[in-house]
Amino acid sequence: MTKTNYVKATSVRQAIDYLIEYRGQAMLLAGGTDIMVLMNQYEIPEETVFIGIEDIQELKQISCQNDGIHIGSMVTDSELIASELIREKAAALYMAASESASPQVRNRATIGGNVATASPSGDAQAALIALGASAVIEGENGIRNVPVETIPIFVKKTSLEETEIIKEFIIPVSNAITGSCFVKMGKRKAMTISIVDVAAKITLSPDRKTIESAMISAGACATTVVRLKKLEQALAGCVAEKDVIKKYAHLALEDVSPITDIRGSEWYRKEVIQVFAERAVTGAVANALEREV
Repeated sequence: MTKTNYVKATSVRQAIDYLIEYRGQAMLLAGGTDIMVLMNQYEIPEETVFIGIEDIQELKQISCQNDGIHIGSMVTDSELIASELIREKAAALYMAASESASPQVRNRATIGGNVATASPSGDAQAALIALGASAVIEGENGIRNVPVETIPIFVKKTSLEETEIIKEFIIPVSNAITGSCFVKMGKRKAMTISIVDVAAKITLSPDRKTIESAMISAGACATTVVRLKKLEQALAGCVAEKDVIKKYAHLALEDVSPITDIRGSEWYRKEVIQVFAERAVTGAVANALEREV
């Protein structure tokens, strides 16, 4: 990378202006953990102009506001782990960040980069989708707020326009009895890409005995992170007990279409997704029961 193909933005507006100026050949550079891999594999055209956004302070904040938890797109995995707010109110995201890569990578990798890369195995994506998060996106045509699950549309492809930037994510919070959990299987305990990952958010009834609603997402089991809607629907109204959850876990297969690759076979992923869906939901129920409302 040379100075001739790198510019630094100090504001969101300036980043958008650069995206417009270098339309069709610009790439936002956040933590750079994915881009460096692509560069080493010669998958980025030489004429690409990198727009550095690492110094935009408004993208680095975590706060709790009236409409939920706001997380800037430049917040790193390490910052998510260090946030007591994330640990208490968004356990699934805390767990996903904790299991991501290595300490060195977590210090650089950003939540916005994870979503914008649109890898089907993106851990933060699964957590955000299960938590019902939305994304605030700004570009030359203005600002829009969309569910995170609508951003990835295929392997490493998004619904973002070429002059848009993700500003922040908003995770809704309420006074309901809710809990969340994230579980992941890789080929080793660290520095691994998911073979399967599942995130779940469970809302319990006031007496804490029944599942009122469920949001469950799975990664590495389709061309994007997907909602396990059949399982969500089956669990709504059920007794919040492990045996009941296990009974319906096979419904996770209804919404996935895994492939065979170097990390795992289609058959193996189908076996694992059922087990991990059960674990994620059970963990989310346990997390809900721990909460004081």
